[in-house]
Amino acid sequence: MEFERYSVHVSPDSPGTTIKRTARLETGRVMTTAMFVKDSKTELFAPLFARRCPDMKNPHYDSKPRPRDTIISTGEFDPAKGALTYVLFVAHAGRSLPEIHAFNLYTASFRRFQLALYTTYTNVPAGPFSDYMIFATSPQQIDGIAAEGPVLNGVESMADEELYGLLLHSADTLGLKLLSHYVNPALGLPTDFTSRLMIHRLFFSRNPASAEFK
Repeated sequence: MEFERYSVHVSPDSPGTTIKRTARLETGRVMTTAMFVKDSKTELFAPLFARRCPDMKNPHYDSKPRPRDTIISTGEFDPAKGALTYVLFVAHAGRSLPEIHAFNLYTASFRRFQLALYTTYTNVPAGPFSDYMIFATSPQQIDGIAAEGPVLNGVESMADEELYGLLLHSADTLGLKLLSHYVNPALGLPTDFTSRLMIHRLFFSRNPASAEFK
């Protein structure tokens, strides 16, 4: 992927907020999605995406910060100890954000908005696999042509009591996807390894712990 960006659009003629995602693939194709958050002029808190990181051994993942960039460290990352999973949110600047069991919270504030990053570690080695969840209320478009996707009349700004459920659902979904990668017969992993993974119980923690599978 050449680039991926999110933009937040607030119109004086609308009570809601539109969040647009634009991504350009290495092939040159452009994918866009959007989320409309209703009645969010004074109370905005919405998820942008969730991702489970790979082992990041490929130099493609090396950070290349610019002089003006602010670096926010999310702590130790050892892919053998667990897979780093995170969910990114946008909220109004100054909004109080809740701490959630088993998740770390990191924030970055701007003039009108802030970003909230909730991270956790899954008790399975990261491996070379990465998966991604996009939160949207419009169909995805590829080069301007609508593809299959959600069509909703917008969503409400997220309430604090809904946060834990969304975080857990995201981490669990991405954790199960990781297990499905490992048990794929095409990888040729030992049968005893894949058999244990098929009945493995996922759990999540703020800090990486030694994974049960090597």
